Amino acid sequence: SARVRPVSALGKRMAYRDLEQFLRNLSMHSHLRQAFAKDPESVMSEARLSDQEKALLRAKDTAGIKKYLGDSYLAAASIHLV
Repeated sequence: SARVRPVSALGKRMAYRDLEQFLRNLSMHSHLRQAFAKDPESVMSEARLSDQEKALLRAKDTAGIKKYLGDSYLAAASIHLV
């Protein structure tokens, strides 16, 4: 089940089940994109992404993200990393 994870820097609570959900929220919410562009480390930490997920995002490793997400990648394929 989804855990609610506060994103205090944004003043909102958002639920992230996994990296796919984080990427979906990043693509749908401009305030989250702006916060991520300004301070990605804080946003990733507040979202409680794993070290592996953070490393993939830091590297903007599209191939690695595709492999990590597996079948879920198609659902997130239109998401562009900042």
